[in-house]
Amino acid sequence: LLGLGSAPYYSFPELVSSGSGRFFVAWYDWRGSGFDIYAQCVSDAGQIQWTTNGAAVCLNALDQTSPRIAPGAADGLFCAWRDDYASIRAQRLDANGASLWPASGVIVATSSEETVLSNAFWASNGLYTLVYSEVISSTTNDLVKAQALDASGSIMWTAGGEPVSTVVSPKSYLNAISDTLGGVIAVWQDDRNGSYASDIYAQRVDPSVGIAEIEPGPGVFSSIRCTPNPYRNATIIQYSLTQTIFVRLDVYDVTGRIVKHLSSGMKAPGVHEVAWDTKGENG
Repeated sequence: LLGLGSAPYYSFPELVSSGSGRFFVAWYDWRGSGFDIYAQCVSDAGQIQWTTNGAAVCLNALDQTSPRIAPGAADGLFCAWRDDYASIRAQRLDANGASLWPASGVIVATSSEETVLSNAFWASNGLYTLVYSEVISSTTNDLVKAQALDASGSIMWTAGGEPVSTVVSPKSYLNAISDTLGGVIAVWQDDRNGSYASDIYAQRVDPSVGIAEIEPGPGVFSSIRCTPNPYRNATIIQYSLTQTIFVRLDVYDVTGRIVKHLSSGMKAPGVHEVAWDTKGENG
């Protein structure tokens, strides 16, 4: 028993690895007056890392169900869930299980009917992304949507959800993965050609959606270098742009794992510099 104690009802545990010798579990249970979201961090040796019975992710008055989790920045956790079955909220927890966003979570999506949350990710571009379906009012049809949040919980893609599939049809078995560029790829069963003629559809959401209208093409970066190079304790990363564009600067190790997020935002043409003390996100 992973330090969960006892409650009348535990349900739908979600499990992910932090990639650094720990793993996370999230679930919802009825220890109060309704379903609430809790999470726990456990070492690979089986030692409980957070508070006994789990860290509270959301204790809103309405039922919270269907948590979806992903490892986050600085060895923390990202969690999204359904709130009263109609809206989707999200929360970030730090390495000690403390909430980094408002206690009730950040509202990611709302619907007059029902939402079904599929997957949650911490993408390679540092955004927290999720994919979900939204029931069309008074029908059995669904829309597929995606949304991304930055580290502070701000919505980064189209308000109301980035459309993945707007075809009016019954959809089921929605699943998704994060691509290597910070976007997402969704796949689902689609009955647009009849309930006995189901097809499989897929779609990709580009990571630049809602961030920059300019696609980085040839000649955007006229130069990029480190000074000094090689270096031991510090270096200056200098780059030059030929047009205004969204730039995110990260350091990765040879396995592709992010070591340090240095800067992000819209940058004007010209020379830009960012200092790095060679320390990673964990110091």
